[in-house]
Amino acid sequence: MDQHCFFYQWSWPEDEVCPAGIRPCDLGVNISSAKPSQDESMLVSSSSPDINCFRLADEESVEVKNEDWMQWLAKDLCDREVWSNDCESSESSEMAGSASSSEDLARPDLVNLLFGCAKSVQSEENEKAAKDLAELRMLSSPLGDSTQRTVSYFVRGLSRDREIMDPGEMAVAYRALNEACPYFNFAHLTANQAILESMENTDKIHIIDFGMRHGVQWAGLLQALASRPQGKPRSIKISGLPFSSEASSEVLATGKRLTDFASMLGLELQFNPAFTLVEDLEEDYSVFKIEDEECVAVNFMLSLSQLPETAVVRAFKLVRSLKAKIITLTEYELSCGFEEAFHYFSAIFESLEAKFSSNCVERVKAEKLLFAENICRVIAGLRGNFCLRTTEKWRSTMELDGFECCNASRYAVSQAKILLWNYSDKFRVVECRGCVSLAWQDRPLVTVSSWTC
Repeated sequence: MDQHCFFYQWSWPEDEVCPAGIRPCDLGVNISSAKPSQDESMLVSSSSPDINCFRLADEESVEVKNEDWMQWLAKDLCDREVWSNDCESSESSEMAGSASSSEDLARPDLVNLLFGCAKSVQSEENEKAAKDLAELRMLSSPLGDSTQRTVSYFVRGLSRDREIMDPGEMAVAYRALNEACPYFNFAHLTANQAILESMENTDKIHIIDFGMRHGVQWAGLLQALASRPQGKPRSIKISGLPFSSEASSEVLATGKRLTDFASMLGLELQFNPAFTLVEDLEEDYSVFKIEDEECVAVNFMLSLSQLPETAVVRAFKLVRSLKAKIITLTEYELSCGFEEAFHYFSAIFESLEAKFSSNCVERVKAEKLLFAENICRVIAGLRGNFCLRTTEKWRSTMELDGFECCNASRYAVSQAKILLWNYSDKFRVVECRGCVSLAWQDRPLVTVSSWTC
């Protein structure tokens, strides 16, 4: 078996009870060659299984991994998928990332010009804004260093240039980002662990996914449920609400993949496509087809910040009426301030620079199709079109609406830290008041929290 295909199981010390848990390997992450830092080693020895407790599974163990899921997704969405050979990480790319960071500090004029341009756009000084945008286009580049790339996409956002997203290219971009950075893996792993722990003794599980697209998150959870110490649940239902009107057709394909995947694991999965956008939901929750004895989990995965305030209010009101046992909320640590947003995305682009060369095709796709769209939403948020908030503001909103925050378990935090062994050591896990954040150096980027009604 190739090293990257190893399937790991936990073997817990005899004096500890092993909780049901999602493992990094359930996400297709290779941790066989990853090394923990000194701080992480101390954490693992004191609050989670010893690193030496990893062992290879027996041949009889389930061999279905999230790698298979990503392959199915790529095949289903992108038959024309082409991968370049210039994306390999190396020490030189790490050095290039450090060098570009120094250059960034030495070139403040480009950033200041962008900030000035944003003020001109906001105050409708059209002539000055047009002049600044023209100059910024000349000075920035989507193939430059991390600062030039970030500026380039903010210029596109200010110009309201939007990319038309092809599903096949989106699959390529998603896969590239997933391999280079832990953003999605961290979010899925941590949210799934909260759901799994809340459903530990539940026999009928119903997950309502607000803003579903490709369903990658649920592959790891299905694997964990299939190997649950208490036995497999009798039934699992996933209700998927589309991410956007354009994503409605994707939801059906996602349901087919999830159903086939669950069948391979010996699970009975019913997929319920709810063809109603989150922002169009009313108080009537009959669209979810909730049955007696079903235990409901609600998942908001990077979706609420893309809604107007009125839609968020309706969504929370509906969730309260569902009487869900657990609500997981994952959001970007991002507010509506233009300068703050620029520094936020600069950190993201810098994290990609530490892994990929500047002309890597997959890096360009990830930046253009995934993050450029979010930059456009930030700029739209300045006009009040979207609900961008930091964790503390989300906390205030949730608590005012009657939700109570649940502390992340010790196991969930240690699993998140183990996941990061496979990525740049500049990524960190940060805990704050029950929430768990993924940070690049000292800047939190994505935060996962769980709530009860």
